[in-house]
Amino acid sequence: MNERLLFSSYYLPDTRRSIAVLMLSVIIALPAVHAQDSRESGRDELFLLELYAMHGPYSEAYRIVWNMVSRSDQEELSAALTTLRRPVRGLSSHERLSLLRLLLERVHAVVTDHERVVPELEDALAPFLDAVSTYPSGLRATLLYIGMLFRSDEAWRLSLQREGHRLETLVRSTSGQIGSDEASGAVAWLRAVEALGDPVFLRITTYLELQTRHRRVVQAARDARVRLERSIDSLPGPD
Repeated sequence: MNERLLFSSYYLPDTRRSIAVLMLSVIIALPAVHAQDSRESGRDELFLLELYAMHGPYSEAYRIVWNMVSRSDQEELSAALTTLRRPVRGLSSHERLSLLRLLLERVHAVVTDHERVVPELEDALAPFLDAVSTYPSGLRATLLYIGMLFRSDEAWRLSLQREGHRLETLVRSTSGQIGSDEASGAVAWLRAVEALGDPVFLRITTYLELQTRHRRVVQAARDARVRLERSIDSLPGPD
């Protein structure tokens, strides 16, 4: 039944027809109103997050971050990351890192599901990705998996090099016996350098393969080494 027939006077008298048109208009307008309400809610929650980060309590900051994570909006996640990267007085280091990990794990899921990272999110992530080696093991692994999805610039390569040197020092100082958290971070690093395919990482990759006493790391290092060696073989030879 088409619209003309549905709203014809044969089916609906004038008053009922007017009500039906009004109801249809409201239904059409609802998504736009809901979207506007969501944006307003996001701005309010960012203000509250900053307030709780400065003065506590942690439970309220966690609730706000959880709401943002549930919405998965790239711009909102970027604003939250920027807020938590500022010096905060109301949260302990452990509490702040817990909120950052929650946000970054959602960011990884969002970046994985979308073809494009919005500029705001890319800018908010840059300070974390450019200094991967300075964060605790759980955050390092998440950051490495995020970066490998959309970064290949020089700053990212330098960040990977610094993390590679840190891993090499760690493996040497522990005679290859690294813990499970560090092993997960090492695997993430190896996946990132494998995806990048830059031969500059071959030496450290080979070192991890030969010196680490952790099966997952050894296997990941072997995979990365093969990929990097192939990238060298594919380079054009001298004329």
